[in-house]
Parts: sequence; C-alpha cells; structure tokens
Amino acid sequence: MTQPTPTPVPILNQRYVIEEKLGAGRLAVVYRARDELLQRQVLVHMLRKELVGQEPLRRRLLDEASANARRSHQSLLEVFDTGELAGRPYVVTEYVAGRALSELGALAVEDALLYFRQVVGAVAVCQAAGVPHPPICSANVMLVADGHVELVESWTVPPSQLALDLAAYRAPERSEGHPPTPASTVYALGLLLFEMLAGRRAVSGPDPQTIAQAHLALQLPPLREFRPAVYAPALQQLLDRATARRP
Repeated sequence: MTQPTPTPVPILNQRYVIEEKLGAGRLAVVYRARDELLQRQVLVHMLRKELVGQEPLRRRLLDEASANARRSHQSLLEVFDTGELAGRPYVVTEYVAGRALSELGALAVEDALLYFRQVVGAVAVCQAAGVPHPPICSANVMLVADGHVELVESWTVPPSQLALDLAAYRAPERSEGHPPTPASTVYALGLLLFEMLAGRRAVSGPDPQTIAQAHLALQLPPLREFRPAVYAPALQQLLDRATARRP
C-alpha cells in the first residue's frame, strides 16, 4: 500500500520550524514555532493570506513590529525577528501561553490590582515611547504564570467576537468622532479593572453599534452591587474617575 507523502513542515529563515497554528488576530495568523538556532519556542505572527494584497495593512504589521521592538516591558511580547515568506511578512516574538482574564471571572482584589498594575505599566511604556499597544480588553490580558500577565493581541478570540470585545472598552467620545487620547485609554483601563473586580463587563450588547450607544449613557454601577464584601471607597473613586463621561 502506498504511504501518503507527508506535508513538509514550514521552516522560516532556515531557523523557525512551524509546529502549530494557534489562531488569528486582526492582521496576523499566529503559530507556535521552534527556534532551532537558540533551541526555544517562539510565536510567529504571519500576515493573513487574504491581506497580502492590501499594502497599507502589510506595512502596518511591519511598522508595528518595528515600533514594538523599541519598547521593553515584562508584560509586553518581546520582538525577536522579522521576515517574509511568499510575500507574507511575519514577526517572531517570545512565546507565551495561558488563560485570558475574560475566562477567570471575578478576581480577589489583591490579584486584580497586581495584574492591573502590570497592564498599566505596559501601556505607560508604550505611550512614553510613542508606539502602539495592544487594545485594552480582558481577552487581550493573558495570565501566563502565577502573578504575571501579558498584554497581547489575542489570537484566541474568533473574528466575529473581536469587534464586540473592542467595542466594550471604547470611550464614548470616540463614538462622537473624536480621536483617541490618553484619556480614552484611561477609560478603557477603568472598565478593565471594573470587570476584573465585578466579574462582568460594564457594557455589553449584541453588536458594536448597540455597545457604542450604551457607552454614551454609561453610569458605572457601584462595585458593592457585585462584591458586597468588598469595602474600598478609594477603589470605587478610582473607577468613577477613570470612567467619567467627560474625559
């Protein structure tokens, strides 16, 4: 009986052996790979096939990789390398695996603040360097080790869910046509902290448009409605200030 010919394993730059497809984000398909030179696992983020002919998106992937290589924080993926395969640019980063905060429900206050400080620190480093950071979203915060989170652009969220996830953190002034500002990021961070403590998102809906309208009238409910045992007036004040209607 004739044996089927095995499918050749893709090898990038004579170095990175593709092992498994993990998922896809806005721009890239993400693979787990093996760096044969340094004998370690890495992530390969390769431009999605359907975007190859769209030069602005192709350039955006490379520009973001170049920008991200200029910032360093323990909660941001470290960029190792870039390259191209059959017209598809790719970016090689450190390997991480874990669970998204969106899967964990309500967290202990101590854990929520521990993770939140790491996310805020990662965002601050990006803002100081003038480079983009992954969108603020509980699906984009990955618990990779005990007490340590990474802010990533999740490759586990289905494309149909991605727009809903991002809309849940979009500041109301953005829906009114204003450009993003540091205040917009503060708003998103406030909603992220609320979600980690309350175990639910402050805003939800069946589609991004409905969610955008909800932000315009959002009055953040008191944390005690969801965590009666938590008495933290300073924490409630922080949430209220971060999510105030006026930036």
